[in-house]
Amino acid sequence: MDATDLPDVRALCHELIRQQADTIREARRRIEQLEHQVELLLRRQYGPRSERLDPDQLRLFADDKPEEGEADIPEPQPEAEGSARRRAWQQRGRQKLPEDLPRHRIEYELSAEELSCPDCGRLRVKIGEELSEQLEYVPSSLHVIVHARSRYACRACQEHVAIAAKPPQPIDKGLAGPGLLAHVITSKYGDHLPLYRQEDILARHGVVLSRATLCGWMARSAELLTPLYELMVERGRASNGLPHEWRAPG
Repeated sequence: MDATDLPDVRALCHELIRQQADTIREARRRIEQLEHQVELLLRRQYGPRSERLDPDQLRLFADDKPEEGEADIPEPQPEAEGSARRRAWQQRGRQKLPEDLPRHRIEYELSAEELSCPDCGRLRVKIGEELSEQLEYVPSSLHVIVHARSRYACRACQEHVAIAAKPPQPIDKGLAGPGLLAHVITSKYGDHLPLYRQEDILARHGVVLSRATLCGWMARSAELLTPLYELMVERGRASNGLPHEWRAPG
């Protein structure tokens, strides 16, 4: 290349630089537009209700023809019917309390002075009552069962002592009754309440039981419930309603 070609090369370089500058400028504009669309979509999907936008607003930023390689943004799925029904249920007024809950009736009566009519002084008669329900919680409580086994003996022979039998217990000679064992197991595995927290709860009731004792109770209960577990597994394997086939390992 000689010196006479330099002006032409310089002009070509300037033209290429201008084209690249235009390309960069258009790319930056497109990036800002896409970032804004992503922000609007995130606000529409996850933002508070007051900040959500109309889907038609996104069309303001759409080009007449989508560029090559751009995927269509999927529309969010409509809310499940069950979720909408639950939210509608929560937004309504106070719901009626379940009929199967125990009711403890507390009656309120007028005093002797209040029964007198303020005009004529005669005693007013009952014409009805006004009912209102209040939901209350009674904390769980502990109580002690005293097993009194009567003993009998022959007065004449002074021997042959007999004692009444006690029903079989989950843990022979154990401190915990079946209800307490069920509560400890359900609290740990059903309510995810660790044993150390159950230890503190029992202590608030005035009963000191270590978590080691509670753990021993669960181990003994597991041994007691093993036949029931094996029966459930056997029936489960014999059932045809399972989504997969039970097979032996290996």
